[in-house]
Amino acid sequence: MLTDVVNVWGTSYRAGHLVVTEVICKDIIVVGVIEKVVVRGRQVKFLVSLHDCARDSVNIFQSVPQNKGKLVSYNSLADFKPLIKKGQGKSFRFVLHHYLPMTSVLM
Repeated sequence: MLTDVVNVWGTSYRAGHLVVTEVICKDIIVVGVIEKVVVRGRQVKFLVSLHDCARDSVNIFQSVPQNKGKLVSYNSLADFKPLIKKGQGKSFRFVLHHYLPMTSVLM
């Protein structure tokens, strides 16, 4: 089933929200902008457009689009707290309001 909204373990994910798909280091992450949510049985996947993001000196992340999409499983997310994208267009800014555990860093 394709949908724009899904609730998983009490957390709502919707089209337009950001999900952290990869943590390179504390200042560089990869986020996906949710385009669609795919639900099949108990599996939840997100169709996302990927963006590389770097933190600046005032703790704001700036995105740069990768110009590719990806189907990401809920279980493979580097962080389970969705972020709200502010602004329009292919590049945007956002603030990460919580700590990403270092176990999210791929080595």
